[in-house]
Amino acid sequence: MYRACWTRLDFAGLKSLWDPAEPEPVYLAEEVGQALIGWDSIERYWSATRQSTSSIRLDTWNLHARPLGAELASAIYDLRWIGEFAGYSRPIGGDTRVAAVLRRRDGSWRFIQYVEAPLAPIVYLRRSCERFAESPPNRD
Repeated sequence: MYRACWTRLDFAGLKSLWDPAEPEPVYLAEEVGQALIGWDSIERYWSATRQSTSSIRLDTWNLHARPLGAELASAIYDLRWIGEFAGYSRPIGGDTRVAAVLRRRDGSWRFIQYVEAPLAPIVYLRRSCERFAESPPNRD
């Protein structure tokens, strides 16, 4: 559902995946310099993202979730994003990791905290070089 909302650029759908009763949700996007705390700052971020994004695709893997109590859980996973954004002539993308806290609300798990944790530059560069070597250019 999360990936589908991003693919459709459906920010109302994204918000529906969050606990509406959470007074101070936390969202830390890797491209933003500080944590977004509270609905106003998160909605401003989503609005700006919608205006600057023409397409985005997410892939996720290595999901590990565990309970933190009867109504709370944590989840970590890897995420790859590829998108088309204002100011870029070609699509760009990257890999990051996500650590989230979710609360059970009305029978569903909803985000209350979402943190993207980028790879260290040396790890990211090494992986990029490895992927580059896996698919050399066609020289026909």
